Amino acid sequence: MKANLIENYTYRLNEAIRDSETEVHLWCGSKEPYARKSHAILKKNLRHFTEKIWPDVGHGVMLYFHTGEYLNAIKAILG
Repeated sequence: MKANLIENYTYRLNEAIRDSETEVHLWCGSKEPYARKSHAILKKNLRHFTEKIWPDVGHGVMLYFHTGEYLNAIKAILG
């Protein structure tokens, strides 16, 4: 828990990520300011990404309270 709390303020992007050909899916709730800040950093450095901002939810809400919708979104990506 301590490491997680510190990461919110000290996270630094590995510059090698710019060379990645991996498709990255960035998901978070609209009420997650730190995640949205991370998305902004990642979008500047990733070549292949899609972003989904779940409206009016905070951290973990989609997974915990809307599990079916969340799983359907994962299945749609995985095919």
